[in-house]
Amino acid sequence: MRADIHGGRLRLGDVLIATGEALLSDGRIASTRDPDTPLHWHIEGETIRLVYRNATRSPVRIEQLRPLVARETSLRDLRISSTGWQSWSRSNPPIPFAPNALAAGPPIRGPYLPHRAPDSQSEAWMTILCAADRPPVLFGFTSAEHQLGTIELSQAADGTYRLIAATELEGIAIVPGAELRSEPLLVSSGDEVRLQARYAQAVADAMQPRRQDEVLTGWCSWYQLYTTVSEADVQRNLTVLSERREQLPLRLIQLDDGFQHAVGDWLELNEKFPSGMPALVADIRAKGFMPGVWLAPFLVSEHSHIFAAHPDWVLRDQDGAPMNALHNWGGANYALDTTHPAAMDYALHAVHTAAHEWGYDYLKLDFLYAAALRGVRHQPNVTSVEAYGAAMRQIREVVGERFILASGAPLLPSAGLVDAMRIGSDVAAYWGREGNSDGPALSNAMRATLARGWFHGRWWTNDPDCVIVRDHDTELSLAEVQAWATVVALSGGMLFVGDDVAEVEPERLEILARLIPPSGLAAEVSAPIVDRMPERLHLRVQRPWAEWSVVGIGNWSTSSVDATFVPTEWGLPPGRYHLFDLWQGEYLGCQPALKLGTLAAHAVRLLSVHLDLGRPQTVGSTGHLLGPAMDLAAEQWDPLTRELLLKPSGNGPAARRVEFVVANVSGGVQRVAATAEVRLRC
Repeated sequence: MRADIHGGRLRLGDVLIATGEALLSDGRIASTRDPDTPLHWHIEGETIRLVYRNATRSPVRIEQLRPLVARETSLRDLRISSTGWQSWSRSNPPIPFAPNALAAGPPIRGPYLPHRAPDSQSEAWMTILCAADRPPVLFGFTSAEHQLGTIELSQAADGTYRLIAATELEGIAIVPGAELRSEPLLVSSGDEVRLQARYAQAVADAMQPRRQDEVLTGWCSWYQLYTTVSEADVQRNLTVLSERREQLPLRLIQLDDGFQHAVGDWLELNEKFPSGMPALVADIRAKGFMPGVWLAPFLVSEHSHIFAAHPDWVLRDQDGAPMNALHNWGGANYALDTTHPAAMDYALHAVHTAAHEWGYDYLKLDFLYAAALRGVRHQPNVTSVEAYGAAMRQIREVVGERFILASGAPLLPSAGLVDAMRIGSDVAAYWGREGNSDGPALSNAMRATLARGWFHGRWWTNDPDCVIVRDHDTELSLAEVQAWATVVALSGGMLFVGDDVAEVEPERLEILARLIPPSGLAAEVSAPIVDRMPERLHLRVQRPWAEWSVVGIGNWSTSSVDATFVPTEWGLPPGRYHLFDLWQGEYLGCQPALKLGTLAAHAVRLLSVHLDLGRPQTVGSTGHLLGPAMDLAAEQWDPLTRELLLKPSGNGPAARRVEFVVANVSGGVQRVAATAEVRLRC
């Protein structure tokens, strides 16, 4: 259906009855209920835009366009899931209604929204509302070309909710006779997984994401060396990884924060890098690795030379003070005003130098939200989303086809402009910290990876952040290391190691080796949910000869639990299933259900699950952590000769030694070394 509706109210199936509103900068509200309303809806299928036409003789400044305002949304036992504003914003698997003015406050975790009520919950881009008395309902803005989309809920004393789906105009002026349109809002109901897929496709259709053929692997200097990293540190790890290529065939060497004089002084190297960047890049290339580097192009430290010389290059708040996007590195870090021509020229010069003169093919661009903060800009009448999008398009033009990993980046506006996206908080060498619900911690990185797995392959390649496998300089238990490795493997996303690999214990490096290469496929996640973290991960494997599953059963609680596997609880048909423990390399038998015993706190059981086919079949392998899903290229059973042919994939490390575990119809199993080709008479 395509229609323009002028005035009145919208009835959206059995979901809700809503009006449309425009919040003006002088505090007035225009509504579709007004007799002479300047508003109308443009509807195409399940998407709705609100259009404001200035019929006056003077410019009108607008704060919000609200395509939907439902004033009496009756939702019992409300639960909310959402995308979050940017990479590090709190990821919300289904949780009860929770006001978040403080928990998701600006500038880092959320955008500046001056008109948000303190007792409301406001989410950016998309929200799914789940309630006991109706099907889940999705409200999601499908593009971010010009405006930030938000969905705000506030609860009345009688238990009902007021919902406002709005786009943020930030006071820009619309001249007489002109029209202003909101971003399109998708409203749909149904199964949550289906809704996520429907929304992801709608965003992809609108934003045209870049497609990647390769999921990158690599080493990153950050998660053990941090800002102390030196040229010698990089060279040491480069040498070790080159010598151990047969065990750890990583693709990329990425230098993170710590090389620059100060944040913003990107072209001034400190004394720890005496040979200079071109020489370091040449060494990385000479050893067969792809060179990568970290930059935060939209941040300027108060201690930087560039801010001392050009204080007018930064965004200002309403009082004229420099806008602090982040307090770190011993001081304030101001947001670069990307609408200032000289400031943007400097950012582009830094990126151009890193890519073309230093020679880096991979750019990790961090703290990108700084360009998307609301503030007073050099160029007026530009929204924060427009400023961010224009800046990133210019950076993309400068770097060309070089790989861009975005981090700390607004989610929707980045689709189509970046190759990969950090989707959660920084990982850390500890599980969590009291009072830290969205900062650096393994549990926070894991929660976000579980919640945002459905982005992967649809808008970009997901970066769940680095694995940490070391057994020193860490608070992580072996169970926690394995749990994170499992989640990263099942995410299908990028695989980077954050350890000083020259110091990592050999048995811990083997954990890393078992993750190479990434599968590229994201597992489904489902309830039960503990501390907003799904405890079930399900990767469905489809091959010409069979279909099977790789399942992860997690325990995110602080105490041990009893674990079981019941196929029907995972959407599998009843039957007898072969179970193989992928961490232990142990065949668990063929049964219709299985008690798995005690599962420790913060631990995972990872199983390869194969329906019994009534013939000899591969049920496990000991190479890649995902087992036959990655180790086995082909299986062929000839019932006449009773010969089973197995072909190993050969896509892992050259030093990997793989055994296939084959179940016989008699009930036993046989372990065979995976050579170029395996023929078994059964």
